[in-house]
Amino acid sequence: MPAIPLVPDAYLAEADACGLLHRHAGLPYVAGCGTDPATGELQYYVEYCDPALLAAGAALEWLTARVRAEHPGTDLIVVRARDGAELPAPWQRHQTYVRRTGPPPAVSDGVVTVVPAGPEHHDVLLGWIFEALVRAAGERGRPADPAVVRRVAGDVLDTPGRLSYVALYDGRPVGHLTLRRHQRDEVTGEEYVELYDVLVEPAELRKAASAALLATAIGRSDPREPLLGQVHHPDESLAPGHGERILRGLLTSGWAVDHTFWRLTP
Repeated sequence: MPAIPLVPDAYLAEADACGLLHRHAGLPYVAGCGTDPATGELQYYVEYCDPALLAAGAALEWLTARVRAEHPGTDLIVVRARDGAELPAPWQRHQTYVRRTGPPPAVSDGVVTVVPAGPEHHDVLLGWIFEALVRAAGERGRPADPAVVRRVAGDVLDTPGRLSYVALYDGRPVGHLTLRRHQRDEVTGEEYVELYDVLVEPAELRKAASAALLATAIGRSDPREPLLGQVHHPDESLAPGHGERILRGLLTSGWAVDHTFWRLTP
């Protein structure tokens, strides 16, 4: 696994200039409030937190108290952590970003054909991404506004550098893999390619088509560009262990944890 860049001084300086740099016990963290476009949640988002503040399973009670006092009405606190830092209950994993470290997966010949998405696939791609966003919101008990989610899905397809592949079975689209290229890690400044979504509809084709889509994407990518995917973790009260099972499967098939977002309802 390639070395992870350290946090650049320029990042903290820019955060300070924007009024987002804060300190606790003399240690820095970068945070601010924003609204999730799909769910409408008001989130206090901690984009960077000094590793010493996250060490030894810290519960971050000081952070929760500050958010309650200074940002009443916040629906969710989200904290980014890396280097294996884990937050104790009641914190839950929110999203885990995984980095591709293994070779392309083995592909079963002749099951599906993978092609670059063209204009003729726009509507089916829009539907698949819409479905993924609605499902992710529902898994957290946050029903999403369909009009808003459709707009967000459209924005994904309009992202500069977006590239999608479509799996065809008997000439019919049955799944996709969508990449967002030219992404930049907000904290480290590292450039990467984001595997935004992969979805295959018929369950009986899911394994073969997903492998073919991933192998095609890896085979046509610049090997110098890291590939990062993400796992959404449902609320544990609604789908206990679901996100963990998906994550464990990825970690045994050529992926490694890059960083994790943790959530807490204040």
